[in-house]
Amino acid sequence: MCLSTSRAFRRERGSSLIIALFLVVVLLLVAVAVLTNTSYSANSTLNMQTKNQTFDAAEAGLNDAQWNLDQNLLAANGTRGTSTVLGYTYHWIIQDNELSGSGKCCVSDPDPQQSGPINVPAGQALLAGWASSILGGRTVYVEEMVKLSPPTQLPNGAIVCGKNGKISHQQITDTSGNHHADIRCGTITSSGGGQVPDGNSYATCNVSGCNAIIGYDHNAYIDQAPPTFLTAAQLNAIQSVTLSQAQSGGANYYTAGDVTGGAIGSSGANCVAYIGGSITLKGTANLTNYCATTIVMGDVNVGGTATYQALPATLTHIVYVFGSSGTVLHGTPTSEGFFYVANSDVTIDGGGTGNFTGAIITPNNITMNGGGTATFDYNSTQTPPPPKNFNVVPESQWEY
Repeated sequence: MCLSTSRAFRRERGSSLIIALFLVVVLLLVAVAVLTNTSYSANSTLNMQTKNQTFDAAEAGLNDAQWNLDQNLLAANGTRGTSTVLGYTYHWIIQDNELSGSGKCCVSDPDPQQSGPINVPAGQALLAGWASSILGGRTVYVEEMVKLSPPTQLPNGAIVCGKNGKISHQQITDTSGNHHADIRCGTITSSGGGQVPDGNSYATCNVSGCNAIIGYDHNAYIDQAPPTFLTAAQLNAIQSVTLSQAQSGGANYYTAGDVTGGAIGSSGANCVAYIGGSITLKGTANLTNYCATTIVMGDVNVGGTATYQALPATLTHIVYVFGSSGTVLHGTPTSEGFFYVANSDVTIDGGGTGNFTGAIITPNNITMNGGGTATFDYNSTQTPPPPKNFNVVPESQWEY
């Protein structure tokens, strides 16, 4: 009986050992599977992270190409560079620049693995950036076609200012008869009574009473969208491009000093003008400007019985004033065109018998004083010429 029990016990213990060994094997297999999966996941995460960082580096190269083209819109085909970001070396290239060209077909793809040629239309440029994985993977290429961003549309209106407009509104008339000689400013105050202006009145401010002038439609609007003004980069580009054109000769006009009378350009000429000083007209001085675009690096001061006239009147003229001491138009000036005064306030003194015909645009203050029989005429059928934007924007983008 005891012998039989002992044998049974040994058989049960042997079965238990087998089961235990089996469980150990199973656990080992599970552990190996877990470790393998963890290792795979870690590698997969590392590979994905590396892939993303490689793409980011290639895109940084593309951004460099776009920035360099912004700095020189006439950059030569093949202009290139190399830099680093987060330990990755990236490259960039302006493969083909047709911003000022007539277009080109069959341009080689910057990626040597791509055999198909690329068509670069007129007014566009082909850019690329690329980088290689630090783990030795494939090289990532990011390419794009860019074009010049659309021109900026300056706001319409007779008086446009970013800050306060102090207006003697009896003088403002829309000569076209459309009643669109609008006033658009941050706040609008009145410098005297008089008739309702021949246009509407829009203020950006949102406090009751911050627009003191009732417009042609019997409303004094507040809480309006602010007017659009040019950025410093846009103004710098307009300034530099006009300087280059003015110094190129021909019918263009250039002086490093002041202008006190005479003529800018010549009748019938297609020209731009660059004045390194100021326009100062006193007494009976007369100045006729035949150029559509004029840059004045100083200020504009017209007074007495002096006259400033932009001809022909059928051409839209714009004068960009960069001085900081103030633009003053007073006495009896006769003017035609748009004045964009970038860095100073504008004063329009209405005393006298002349008239100002055009529009004033400034991100600063405008003060319009009444008196005399002078008028402020605005032709709403003319709109300020939209300044070109001298930076590029993507038209299409792809990657390999």
